[in-house]
Amino acid sequence: MKDALFDRPPAVEVMTLFVLAAAVVLTICSLTERFPWSVHVYTLAIVVIALGVGPLYLGSKPRFLLPAMLLSVPVARLLAPLPAWLLGLVIGVLGAASVWFSLFLMTAGWPS
Repeated sequence: MKDALFDRPPAVEVMTLFVLAAAVVLTICSLTERFPWSVHVYTLAIVVIALGVGPLYLGSKPRFLLPAMLLSVPVARLLAPLPAWLLGLVIGVLGAASVWFSLFLMTAGWPS
């Protein structure tokens, strides 16, 4: 993790750290939502597990965040008032970026 922060990191590591930072911000935002406490505990546990995995597994940390569905609620509330055409455009762009990043990781691989 130290190398990813201070030595000219590759784009993959920067994106991974961006995803982790976004997860922390979304976790704080999701605590204001009115859900049962068990859902909040589950989300906090998932985020702590993703952040607490050893530094050698930096590439798999975003994968650990997939079960934390409560993190998407603040984003959904922000996107809800958008018109349907703009919402479709945003989801399409995010989907294309996700496909590109996945294909990039599969072809270029994780830097060693």
